[in-house]
Amino acid sequence: MSALLYNRSAYSLLESTLSVEKLVGFAVENGYEYLGICDTGGFYAALKFSDLCRANNIKPAIGTEIKVIIEDDIYAIILFPLSDSGYLKAAALTSASTPVRLEQIQAISDEVAVVLPVEGGYPAHLIYADQIDKLNEFISRLTENWYLAAGDRTRAFNRRYNEITAQICKIGRASCRER
Repeated sequence: MSALLYNRSAYSLLESTLSVEKLVGFAVENGYEYLGICDTGGFYAALKFSDLCRANNIKPAIGTEIKVIIEDDIYAIILFPLSDSGYLKAAALTSASTPVRLEQIQAISDEVAVVLPVEGGYPAHLIYADQIDKLNEFISRLTENWYLAAGDRTRAFNRRYNEITAQICKIGRASCRER
């Protein structure tokens, strides 16, 4: 199975110039079976992206990156709806154009997959601050549909991030299982 899930398109204003057509074309050329899109703050490219993926026998994963408030600071979080209802709830959160509270994400986490990214994510903040016990406690509260993104292994911090989160995950938390 090959998948490329965390991509922004030109619909993420000032963050990408990649057209949906080029993204899907790249996936076709490289034999990807699954392709994701995570535009910032909404599902702007969802319909076009989904149609192009299906026309090319690629399974689409449609997500969005939003901002969430955790302990009075703002962090990135990615939502992948798991159902039509999850899509509507995630879209409702993005419509406010302001950061949401962690409790709002937790309230819909049975209908969306929640990914905590390395860049701009709360777990990375805790690792930078060397607050590993706090990270462990935070991860222990996550439910089934919460996931930690893995970092690019070529960067020193990402290697450390991967090592620390993998060690915490060895404790057997559901949110850390390899899928």
